[in-house]
Order: sequence, then structure tokens, then C-alpha cells
Amino acid sequence: MDDKTYEIQKKRVKKLFDKWRMPLGFGWWKITLSYSREKSRGEGVPSEHNADIEGAWDVVFSTRSDFYYRTATITAFLPIIQDLNDEDTERYFLHECAHILVTPMKHKDRSAEEELVATTFADTILWVVEAAKKKQL
Repeated sequence: MDDKTYEIQKKRVKKLFDKWRMPLGFGWWKITLSYSREKSRGEGVPSEHNADIEGAWDVVFSTRSDFYYRTATITAFLPIIQDLNDEDTERYFLHECAHILVTPMKHKDRSAEEELVATTFADTILWVVEAAKKKQL
């Protein structure tokens, strides 16, 4: 992937992130966008992701998240995205955002919920201070 194509696709993904970050409630989260010039292949789970005969498919986005600290990384596989229209790209992007929102469903260790509450309070304090500086209160 040449640099020009990379930058064009990167801007498409960033535009989606900027569009959906606040409506999805991610103001509380520290989300990092990561961009890959390489393709990635998923395996094993039947999927609508154009699975081939072996059951593998091209991965459009992947997500890692830690709900206790409200951090996540969304990786965009730009060689795949460049072949998708805007509507499909947005749909796959929102699918990854949904993974972030349901991350607590994967964890069984309930003792760490105190960390989530502490992080929420810390973020709230910082947001209130920022809002006060901008005279939004």
C-alpha cells in the first residue's frame, strides 16, 4: 500500500471514529486507532466476512479493550478497507465499537469492578474541570 492510499484510508477511519465516538458514549474511554498496511485473516468462526472454503476471512477491524480502565485499541486493516464502500466500512467499524461496549460480558472476575468505578470517578472529575474551563457548566 503506497503512502497516498494509506493516508486516504486512514482519514476514512478517523472520520468514522470522530462521527461515532461521542454518540456511542466513548467520551469516557481512551480509544486508540491503529492502522495496518497489512491484511489479517480470521479463522474458525462462520462469518459474513467473506469466508472462503477453509473458513477464513479477511479481517476489516480488530479490537482490544479493557473495560476496567476504559481503554481500547481499534486496529484498521487498510488494504481491506480500501476495497469497501463507505456503508460497509461504517458497519464493520460499528461492529468493533459494539465489541468495546460489551467487553464486560467477557470478564468473570467481579472483584476488579472497584477499578472500573475508580476510573469512572477520575474521568468524571477531569471532564467537569474541563467543562468548567470551557464555561460549559
